[in-house]
Amino acid sequence: MKKNDPRFKVVIQNNSGCPAARNNALKLVEGEYICFIDPDDYVDENYVSNLLEAAEKHNADIACATLIRIKNGKSKIRTNYIGTRAYEDKTEIFAAANCPPEYGVINKMFKTSLIRENKIVFERVSWCDDVRFCIEILWHSKRIATVEQAKYYYVKRKGSIVSSRPSAKRQRERYAVRSAAIKFMLDRGVKIPKKETLVTKKVFEFAGIPLFRTRVDVANLKETYLLFGIIFVYAKKLNHL
Repeated sequence: MKKNDPRFKVVIQNNSGCPAARNNALKLVEGEYICFIDPDDYVDENYVSNLLEAAEKHNADIACATLIRIKNGKSKIRTNYIGTRAYEDKTEIFAAANCPPEYGVINKMFKTSLIRENKIVFERVSWCDDVRFCIEILWHSKRIATVEQAKYYYVKRKGSIVSSRPSAKRQRERYAVRSAAIKFMLDRGVKIPKKETLVTKKVFEFAGIPLFRTRVDVANLKETYLLFGIIFVYAKKLNHL
């Protein structure tokens, strides 16, 4: 591909995880906009041009595409857009990007200058590395556009990091990253649906069945213990996260 088109750059580096690869790309990118496409996923033929057209038309810092999950050959729309619209209010920006519950960067095109001016990078964690990036860039953006014509297909396959059962370490990382994200938004006055302020802290499973779950309400600093993940057992107040 690089031989036939000089616009392409191929970067070979030691496997240091997804955040390291993305951060390296941010250092090397020269274009006005950047988007991320994971290796298992795919996009529509005119995905980039449709996002770019909307971003330029609305002078948007971010352009968002419809997100479709593919699992076991079946598709499910995770984020759906009708027509092309622009948003400027902060709460509307987060709601339009479907964040939360979606914290990914994969179905979005970002203005490169916005990333560099605000020194936004991917966290060096094994899971949820794009959560902080997503909320920070949404917060710093003045305007975003949502684009119906652009579609991103997120393929969830067996054996991937996202599909695998989370270890105790990954559960701690996930809780720390997501609870911090919710607090980041609440502290800045972004209005979030009540159900989205609830973050799972720990899950104890046997043979794939959740026996016990602890969940934290970040807005009210309350931790709840649930039997089989749904039956209320006990709740306690937290002093801090």
